[in-house]
Amino acid sequence: EGLDGREGNAKPFIKAPLPEQEAEMAKLEAEIAEIRAAMNAPMPGIDAAQAAWEGGGGDRLRSRWEAVVPLELTAKEGTTLTRQDDGSILASGDNPEKEVYELTFETDAVGIAAFRLEALTDESVGGAPGRAENGNFVMTEFEVEVAPKDSPEQFEAAKFGFARADFEQENYGIAQAIDGHISTGWAVQGNERHENSTAIFALENPVGYANGSVVRVRLRHQSRSAHHNMARFRVAMSTDETLTPARIRFPCQHFTIDFHR
Repeated sequence: EGLDGREGNAKPFIKAPLPEQEAEMAKLEAEIAEIRAAMNAPMPGIDAAQAAWEGGGGDRLRSRWEAVVPLELTAKEGTTLTRQDDGSILASGDNPEKEVYELTFETDAVGIAAFRLEALTDESVGGAPGRAENGNFVMTEFEVEVAPKDSPEQFEAAKFGFARADFEQENYGIAQAIDGHISTGWAVQGNERHENSTAIFALENPVGYANGSVVRVRLRHQSRSAHHNMARFRVAMSTDETLTPARIRFPCQHFTIDFHR
């Protein structure tokens, strides 16, 4: 080709190593092949340790959540809510333009740090997670109220520190389900995914009374998108303190920086 473009030898070219260079390259190639074979070979000790670690980690993650068993299930606009054998709650019957699901349960747990919400698909709506024609839902707010068991009417709203979800539709993030605005909310693309989705809501401060608590969980569906109500869902709670946002205050007069675990 005649021009190298200042990038080394111009084509055409051939390698012309000296005999001692060929010997050195052969030695290096043999070492590389040996190391690569060792890397690709089974490692029973490491494999067993990894399996044990994964299994134990899964057990720990599962054990920190306690399924919520509601004593009362209500829907403000008349939707029928029915508890299923797997602990989930199925919405059926009327599908109003807007709806508020509410479940109430009692617990002796103290230091409740977080709630988990699973939005589940169901065959009653074609395998989608929502009841809208497109299989979607928009949960505008997730709310929790707690009262002492001996004063069950003295509810106080729990404050959330943050929320996380394994999937968020664009412009419908999970943080919008705890922002106090019914014009925003969490959605998961409905028929485009046909998958379960999980959200975790961590409380700013743990809740729960020593003599027992009555807890009310409320799922609001009050967006401008009509009939975008959740089809099936399951709620759990956790007293795992690592789920509580960690707050570190710097000695500054003008602002505070919060860090989450």
